[in-house]
Amino acid sequence: MDKITNARRLFHLSQILLCALTLLLLLIMLTTTPSSASTPLAPPRAECSTAALYLPVIQTIDFADSASKHTQQRQLDDIPRNPCVQPAPWGDLGDAPDGLAGIPMTAYITLTTNLTTPTRGRIAAHFPTVFFAGVPSGPFHYVVSPGAYLGSAISLEENAYTISDTDGLPNLDLINDLADMDGGDDGLNVVYDLQEPCIETEMAFTVTVESGFTGTVYANAWFDFNRDGYWDGVDYCHNLQRRVKEWAVQDAPITVAPGTTQLITLSLTTFHFDESVAWEPMWLRLTLSEGRGDAPPDGSGPSYGYLYGETEDYLLTPLCKPNISEQCRPSRVGWTG
Repeated sequence: MDKITNARRLFHLSQILLCALTLLLLLIMLTTTPSSASTPLAPPRAECSTAALYLPVIQTIDFADSASKHTQQRQLDDIPRNPCVQPAPWGDLGDAPDGLAGIPMTAYITLTTNLTTPTRGRIAAHFPTVFFAGVPSGPFHYVVSPGAYLGSAISLEENAYTISDTDGLPNLDLINDLADMDGGDDGLNVVYDLQEPCIETEMAFTVTVESGFTGTVYANAWFDFNRDGYWDGVDYCHNLQRRVKEWAVQDAPITVAPGTTQLITLSLTTFHFDESVAWEPMWLRLTLSEGRGDAPPDGSGPSYGYLYGETEDYLLTPLCKPNISEQCRPSRVGWTG
């Protein structure tokens, strides 16, 4: 009987020792295996610079089922995506008809008279509005807060053509050739005397600077004075004896007290244009940003985008025209969009 009892005791003791050894081995394995926190991270991809990490990823458009629109879909699908970040951040873009996405848009519809038959002509848009990461394209603002922007409100979107937009509509409808749909364009007050070529005039707009913002912002403005669908025109004004650009306001420093909205008035010089279009609508791009010297001459923005500010586009028309309104004063005609 004693032998059986002793055997049982030895068996239980061996089981206890076996469990203890197992636990000890597990403990050794846990202490010698490097944790995920201590594992060195893989080096970042060479193309993912600090600036590139903030670039949005281009989204594709879900076009209707037709052969021509499938071709347009492929054109956008072929645009290189940014490999550094997913998903795309939201920001602010313009809403002038685009000339970069490979889908034709209309800048103006003109009415001309050929003998006794009026005909309509289309002027294609070549304005840079859609943003393509890594290349000069439409201005993109990340709207970092606290910051500064035009007017008293700003709407955010993934890109100029995407339905993902805080105001409920895309800035552009590429398929139906519709532009000027950004619900946040509220900064412009008035531009004077755009019907007169080669004169000094003024524009007025409002700027909001949020409390806590300590940076510097600059205003730039482009006017399509000759109505050709571009903002990069340059011509010579003989009465002024100098060349004048459609980039009419260049890197004008804006000073507004933090926590306030103020009206800003800036001077500009109108461009030489044909008399026949003097009273016709004209596209304006007004941009506020921190980037002095970063704005290209055609109204596009830097490939890395802006941190602050806003871009607003307007199809300007005169508030009155001669022989139509008795209140029209040709020497001081206001234009708004």
